[in-house]
Amino acid sequence: MKKIKVTVRKEKGVYWANTENIEGIVVADGHSFEEMKKNLQEAFESHLKVCEEDGDIDFVKKYKNGVEFVYQIDLNGICKQLPELNISELGRRLSISPVMMRKYATGKTKASEKRLKEIEQGIHLIGKELQQISLL
Repeated sequence: MKKIKVTVRKEKGVYWANTENIEGIVVADGHSFEEMKKNLQEAFESHLKVCEEDGDIDFVKKYKNGVEFVYQIDLNGICKQLPELNISELGRRLSISPVMMRKYATGKTKASEKRLKEIEQGIHLIGKELQQISLL
């Protein structure tokens, strides 16, 4: 199964997705993240059909056995997507200045690749911890 990178952004309450590492581009939107994912899958399947009709057999062969979309979002985007994620508290948890985290989140300062990976791992850890909770 081929992996396709998808850049996600949220603007005015709408999620937008576009493919990154394939020939051409497939774009989709949705009012929720799940709706956007569903619409992207449908748009990609339509794109495959058009490629087949146009005789782009190499493209069709490459992706006809299924794809895995790998969703990527910038730090500012994750704050818009999950406003309940307190970026300052995440910074404290990761021993990163809350002020610096806010600068990263607003795009005033660009985080290094190493720092972005550290923040991403912190967010994933919170997700794992939340999955282990059962409410009474």
